[in-house]
Amino acid sequence: MINRVAPTIRRTLVLGAAVLLAFSVVFLAVLRPGCGPLSNTLRKISGQVVDETGQPVPGVRVTLKWSWSVGLGLDTHPSDNRVVELTSDADGRFSGKGGSYYTGLRAAKDGYYPSSLSIDEKMPTDSLRILLNKIRNPQPMVGKKARIRVPAGLSRLEYDLLVGDCLAPHGVGLVADLVIEWRKPDSAKGEFPRDVISVRFAGSGNGAITQRIKHDALFSLLRSKHEAPEGGYAPTFAEADEKAGGFTGEYYGALKLYYLKIRSGLQPGPFFGKMSGDILYFPNSGEDEFEFEYVINPSGDPGLEMDTQRITMPRRHELEYRPDEF
Repeated sequence: MINRVAPTIRRTLVLGAAVLLAFSVVFLAVLRPGCGPLSNTLRKISGQVVDETGQPVPGVRVTLKWSWSVGLGLDTHPSDNRVVELTSDADGRFSGKGGSYYTGLRAAKDGYYPSSLSIDEKMPTDSLRILLNKIRNPQPMVGKKARIRVPAGLSRLEYDLLVGDCLAPHGVGLVADLVIEWRKPDSAKGEFPRDVISVRFAGSGNGAITQRIKHDALFSLLRSKHEAPEGGYAPTFAEADEKAGGFTGEYYGALKLYYLKIRSGLQPGPFFGKMSGDILYFPNSGEDEFEFEYVINPSGDPGLEMDTQRITMPRRHELEYRPDEF
């Protein structure tokens, strides 16, 4: 009796193991990208490196980095980092293999500002166009990553971009280049911090403009991001976005930049600058916090090519630090 049952039990166990294996494969396939062995595939990443005039740049060091999943099932973790080094040819072209889910790309060459790109799984990768700006005549800039904390209950702040501080009584600034107004968001109404903050630039003719980045070329509409637009400035970020066709967020890893013009109605002026991304508002318990990153050319020259080793901050405290390269 036992001998007759044993083959049946064995067949049942084998069938159960097969079902379990099939379920495991399906389970791994639906795990978030990067957490299963199915993410360990490669894809072609190729393109061309050009300068701000559209001319190809040969001899560029192109580095591709991504993480390779290690292990199976719930023990899978992206701990094995992969790096591929490429060099652009005489026509500025390069071609290699990168991760199928996410790959970080960095292009660098002496005499140019390096360029970085975050490549996700939805981005076409067979004809990338990478822009390298030439280092021409970099100038010292006033630049900060500002983090402002004020007691809860306030609704208005004025900020001096050249001094790098708020106006009294919250700082030592002298001119209100930037005016921030806000109120606490009502979570019961589904409000977010971005719904209750407004930003504007004081003075006639002052303001900001965003330069829309083309889908296919990764280019600003400017010849180079190291110069200011000639016109089109709006006194608020909302109007600047509207004039730029409603452009918000990022396109294929290229950050949104606001181009600033301040103090055009005052002497000396006007001054030109850039702000990376929106002004962020964090309503914390007992205090409100604001963060933003910017550079201003104090010479009055509309050229915005920065010397990242000569970024000055007129006022610095423990919550302020140097801005990244724009």
